[in-house]
Amino acid sequence: MKKFIIVLLSLLTVACGGGGGGSNKESNPTPTPTPPAAKMPSGLWEGEVTYTGERPIAALGIISSTGEARFILETGEQDKYQISLNDENYTADGTAFDVFGNFYGEGYIQGGHSDSEIQGKAYFDNVNTSSFEFFKSESSNDVTTLSDLSGNFTTLDYNSSIAIDSEGFISGSDANGCQYNGEITHPDNTLNVYVINFTISSCGNRYDGKFNGLATYVQIDYDVPQKGLIYQADNGYFSFTNIMIK
Repeated sequence: MKKFIIVLLSLLTVACGGGGGGSNKESNPTPTPTPPAAKMPSGLWEGEVTYTGERPIAALGIISSTGEARFILETGEQDKYQISLNDENYTADGTAFDVFGNFYGEGYIQGGHSDSEIQGKAYFDNVNTSSFEFFKSESSNDVTTLSDLSGNFTTLDYNSSIAIDSEGFISGSDANGCQYNGEITHPDNTLNVYVINFTISSCGNRYDGKFNGLATYVQIDYDVPQKGLIYQADNGYFSFTNIMIK
């Protein structure tokens, strides 16, 4: 089964600013044009991450309008970044979580971009650990509403289930007795990117607490039109990614 695979990456899409000329007449100066504001690479990005000496790994990036970026690698690694724009380039400080969801370390990414592509390198402990290249996903601008999203979802292994109502409120549980309560919001209704916040209780010290992250509503399997919810959320020291279908 070919899945809509999850990926890493962040980038910024920036517009170049031009300089302005002036008149020699002090009484009638020519205003200096204001450079266009830098534009965040908001939306969904699909591509590959290549660690030094290893094969490329498929990844998905979910980036909000505020520059929060969540990346999920095919191997299970999870990364979150906060993008900062710098002229025609970008940098993003972030945190990596290993395949078990445990905090791994802090680092940063930087690189260049176009409207349809992002490329760059990742650094941890100031050592270049990987390079990446991403392309804008066809699902990036699929417009959905909270009403479209509402319904009952379950993970592919049926271990967890949640219900989302038409106002975005979340409730649910899993096979281990963990309870989920929270909210999903849609700050930018032109993007297929949601903000998800919830609290986990009755689950043990490692999991209990407040989790925050990003989500997207996409076609999970290319051969089946059914859509599902992909989200990544963390509480600072533990992160997890879920793929859920209605």
